[in-house]
Amino acid sequence: MKKNIKFGFSVIAAAVLLTCAAFFGGCGKETVTAVSITASGAKATFAYGAEFSVGNLKVNVNMSDGSSYLADENAYEVDSSAFDSKVSGRYTIRVTLKETDLFAEYTVTVRDDPSRWDADGELKILCIGNSFSDDMTVHAYNVAKSLGIEKVYIANLYIGGCTVDRHADNAKNNAAAYEFRQNDSGTWHTTKNYRMGDAIALTNWDFITLQQASGSSGMEGTYARVGELIDYVYSKLPPMSYTKFYWHMTWAYQQDTNHAEFYKYDNKQSVMYDKIVQCTKTRILTNASFTGVIPSGTAVQNARTSYLGDTLTRDGYHLTIDTGRYIAALTFISTLTQIPVDDIEFAPDGVDARKKAVALESAANAIKTPYSVTMSVNK
Repeated sequence: MKKNIKFGFSVIAAAVLLTCAAFFGGCGKETVTAVSITASGAKATFAYGAEFSVGNLKVNVNMSDGSSYLADENAYEVDSSAFDSKVSGRYTIRVTLKETDLFAEYTVTVRDDPSRWDADGELKILCIGNSFSDDMTVHAYNVAKSLGIEKVYIANLYIGGCTVDRHADNAKNNAAAYEFRQNDSGTWHTTKNYRMGDAIALTNWDFITLQQASGSSGMEGTYARVGELIDYVYSKLPPMSYTKFYWHMTWAYQQDTNHAEFYKYDNKQSVMYDKIVQCTKTRILTNASFTGVIPSGTAVQNARTSYLGDTLTRDGYHLTIDTGRYIAALTFISTLTQIPVDDIEFAPDGVDARKKAVALESAANAIKTPYSVTMSVNK
């Protein structure tokens, strides 16, 4: 009887072992473990002095059975201790999977410390914008020359009403969608069906400016793709470029405008101005890629407190050909070059001495206090 019981147990044990083998390939199969990690999508190029960021870093974990998965950002650590934004060069960044000895490395570059914009004797500016950048640049060549800058090259990639999203789409699709307006001699020349990438790669620009379309300028949700656009511009810059990025903070509409998007601001100029300033503070000043802001919106708002009042647009939103555009050009060139405009001789036709005083005062005060209105003394 005991013999039969023993035999029965042995048969059962054997059956269990066979079942293990059948279903699991053997009860002694090794546990699946992580064997390596790879890093991709990280921000690879930084302006001199820019804060380190991982960009769109993705960490892939490769398993011993050939499978892989995307690690949660809390599952790995990024060691950027070698990174120094004040010393140009290449730096190795290490990504380590927590609770393992697995790591991956990638290299980032800090661009050379940009020398003064006039190191080569020429001021070169590219605007990626719309009709509001057009307003800002029309008198800019003459302003720069009058400030004593011998060689001036100003260009504008123009699409009327173009938003940041549309610029980003054009970049992504390499779209020949722009009118490329250039001035290096005092006369503007336009080339149609131009690509953004071709304009960026054309020369070592001292400055590149970006901006939002006017109707979206005070809407924070419309700024989501600014970083994507900047990354594209960086990718197209010539080697060893010293380009600095500036944001063009545009102006609020005239109070009696009939612009279709004014309702977004409760049809109030003050609300629109305040929201533009707020977006600049929260979505631009927090982005280390920007060196600064061109406060055209504040300069125009300053001038509106003068005897000129709310008369600085020709259609309720585009600046007047003479004084309005002059104010924007003064603010533009003086912000970038840091040359005061106090003693400038140039003024466009239609700008008399009194209007010129308002323009100079408004631009200087905006540069000094870019995010709040300074009352004019020219009443």
